[in-house]
Amino acid sequence: MCATSYLQRWRGTAVTQSSGSVAKLQRGFLATDAMTMKLGLADNFIEEMEKQGAQSVIYKDILSSPPPWIWCRRPA
Repeated sequence: MCATSYLQRWRGTAVTQSSGSVAKLQRGFLATDAMTMKLGLADNFIEEMEKQGAQSVIYKDILSSPPPWIWCRRPA
């Protein structure tokens, strides 16, 4: 888990999924498998976002309280 203070610098355009969750796409992070499963996203969605220049997917669970920015890791 990354520090919230660090993640706040990486907030970007929200992409609303059919699941009702919100994914934030920004540079500097890569999506984990756990995040992909939580969002219900197919691998091709992650790949397509990377092709469009998004080097990360930061997940915000809008249903949790408080809503944390979680499940991120630095690129190897």
